Amino acid sequence: MGWGNLLELRKGWPPQGLNSAGRHRDWSTSFLDGSGAGIGAGLDWIRVHSCSAGSAAELKQHGLGCTGRGRGSTQVSVTGGADGLGRHRGLGCLWYLRLVMRMVEAGVDGALIVQPINHKFDHSYVTSVLKKHPTKFVGCCLANPAEDGSGIKQLEHLILKDGYRAVRFNPYLWPPGQKMTNEIGKAMFSKAGELGVPVGFMCMKGLDLHLAEIEELCTEFPKTVVMLDHVAFCKPPINDEESLAFSELLKLSRFPQVHIKFSALFRVSRKPYPYDDLFQVLSQVVSSFGVNRVMWGSDFPYVVPKCGYKEAKEAVSSIANQVPLSSSELDWIMGGTIMQLFQGLWLS
Repeated sequence: MGWGNLLELRKGWPPQGLNSAGRHRDWSTSFLDGSGAGIGAGLDWIRVHSCSAGSAAELKQHGLGCTGRGRGSTQVSVTGGADGLGRHRGLGCLWYLRLVMRMVEAGVDGALIVQPINHKFDHSYVTSVLKKHPTKFVGCCLANPAEDGSGIKQLEHLILKDGYRAVRFNPYLWPPGQKMTNEIGKAMFSKAGELGVPVGFMCMKGLDLHLAEIEELCTEFPKTVVMLDHVAFCKPPINDEESLAFSELLKLSRFPQVHIKFSALFRVSRKPYPYDDLFQVLSQVVSSFGVNRVMWGSDFPYVVPKCGYKEAKEAVSSIANQVPLSSSELDWIMGGTIMQLFQGLWLS
């Protein structure tokens, strides 16, 4: 089962002293499923913890009724306003509702949805969400590196017609033996820069496998903004090979367009929650890139059984205290960076 990831941001922004170009929000990388059986198969209620008057009003905006029933929890009814996603992609509706409710519980205002890998290049599911909630969600499409070059036109259509504001490069979708620096890859990377949308790299098998490609693309197309998911999958180094990989990650700071997602902490930490071994990683990343090029992410729903959605956000504050970072520096990581990159697209 595949998932498309999300970045989310919190309520209570902008903090005092920030202008519109530097507004802060909390972010997390989350996942949205779009496969499986329909939500209508006997699901009447979904239980969430606490529902304030403000939360109830926000849920109502998304077609969800919030009624207090029982202690310590609130029942949320599916009232038919969940975008019709159940009819469109079955269980995807259920994950959409779970996401919205956790966002409300954690004080999260919006999300950047990355096209789910299990849908490959059929973006209709995410597009339907974006059109229904233009101030709640912003979309990141998936680059199609087809050898016939059709992905270049598709990318342009998704950005200019469907309103996507970022694109993911998944190196493992390139044809066998091909690299992201082939003619198609360079054309898409260049087009992203031309259209003003960031490119996210998902180097799940290790940064070292794709470092040369990223460096070549950044050198040739300096106007294209780059985001590296999950600290480029660099764990706190414990041997020479890992130290070299982390060192190469830090050296990418020489490219002004490169940004780091301090996301999916449970994937890059060697310790259990609250992942306190990552304070040295964060400290060095901030020292090299600056806080205005670092952003946080949770990796929902995988993060839920690991530590919890809201808890993932809280872990960043704990790690930042060890660095230590000031509250204003933490604000950048928790939303200021991404709001700057996407120019406040979540503002109504």
